Amino acid sequence: MGWSRVGGVYTTDSFALNQFKAVRTAASSSGVNIEHEISLPKEMSDREEVRSKLQELKDQKLKVFFIAAVTTPLHIIFEEAHKLGIFGVDGYLWITTQGIAFNNFFSTWDYGLEHPEITTGIMRIN
Repeated sequence: MGWSRVGGVYTTDSFALNQFKAVRTAASSSGVNIEHEISLPKEMSDREEVRSKLQELKDQKLKVFFIAAVTTPLHIIFEEAHKLGIFGVDGYLWITTQGIAFNNFFSTWDYGLEHPEITTGIMRIN
């Protein structure tokens, strides 16, 4: 797709970490560099910590992000990314796993399908 610089977000549970490691390996073998990555705890509630870490990604001037996370913190991650202007707006792409994209997360999330602009910029990989 022409991306050589991407950012990464993952939660610290074994499921998400293993997914992220696999993507990092595949990306590297394809000439894609995950230039900056942030990890977030599986059980999080501190929105300021999330916003601060997402700001690190924004400061790197990255436009494409891979996210591997369990469902619990996803709404916080995406809401804070939206507030920072790096999610749900033109020019940014978030790549998710099939589990995130198709587990009814977006249909049950307050910012979900009733706000279609929020789901702009999401792509699923198998």
